[in-house]
Amino acid sequence: MMGCNETKQDTIHEFVELKVLEALYKNVTRDKKLLIFKFREVNGRFIYTFCDGELLYRLGLKKEQIIGKEISKVNLLKNPKFIDYYLRAWTGKDVFLEGKKFLGKMTILFWLSPIIDKNQVHEVVGICFDITEKKQIEQSTCRNEKIDVVRRLAAGVAHEIRNPLTSIKGFMQLIELTTTVDNQEYFNIIKSELNQIENVINGFLLLGQTEIICFQKHDIHKILDDIISLLTPLAIIHNVEIKTRIDGYLPYIICDGNQIKRVFTNIIKNAIEAMPSGGEVCISIDQINEESIKIQCVDQGGGIEEERILKLNEPFYSIKEKGIGLGLMMSYKIIEAHG
Repeated sequence: MMGCNETKQDTIHEFVELKVLEALYKNVTRDKKLLIFKFREVNGRFIYTFCDGELLYRLGLKKEQIIGKEISKVNLLKNPKFIDYYLRAWTGKDVFLEGKKFLGKMTILFWLSPIIDKNQVHEVVGICFDITEKKQIEQSTCRNEKIDVVRRLAAGVAHEIRNPLTSIKGFMQLIELTTTVDNQEYFNIIKSELNQIENVINGFLLLGQTEIICFQKHDIHKILDDIISLLTPLAIIHNVEIKTRIDGYLPYIICDGNQIKRVFTNIIKNAIEAMPSGGEVCISIDQINEESIKIQCVDQGGGIEEERILKLNEPFYSIKEKGIGLGLMMSYKIIEAHG
């Protein structure tokens, strides 16, 4: 009878504890960025005893699907190492992590805290907080500060290098007039490398310019046609065919025509160079509504890893052998400035 009463008391205690916990977290868990859960060992198995929070419902889950289930059966964090983190917390250690690998593509602040009584872990409380927006703001601020510094530095360096480079090219052309045929290959290499340096310098100068955006009505179809005509020779060299699919009627768009041309040039040029063995670049423009259109540029290249995609709008980051990492960054800033 004594054992039966103790079991009954434990059950009542757990029920009361759960109701207190629910009342305590009731307001907190309304936060759409928060998820709180608990687990403990029951008959040799780790079981979820509590789970709630708006973040849970954003993930398409319900607490009824979690509570009472073994942690090994429900990968709540959608991370292959989640059991390791749970077991580490069960040894009495706090687990504090931050990363994008939890709960899909969100950036999550993840904390597991063991509740210890008389040197023994009785349960573990887990808290997940969605800090994706906060991280994006921090990254955007950091990126803009970095770009401002790079702009000032780039403009100064470019001007210092451009003058002696012009002299070198001039003297090299004079020497080339008197050289023999045997040395012509070396001169071709020198000219190619000097042109690459000049491209870098021009990119620096362009980066250092603070342009005033001139918004006017433009025909996006005509802008695209102009850029395709400009890049067709490059496409032919790379054995690439540029195809377009454009809605029958497109409204005029309000933009800076020259800057949008620069965006088209950078993106289509990258698409062409992404296919060294040739292929197709397909550009489509569709009208979404009376005030907006959607532009897509799809190539048949090998693709880019997700980790690298996140860095493509950073200055001097390039996956191309001779890329300087400014084209896509400039394009990103132009589109951002257009709202």
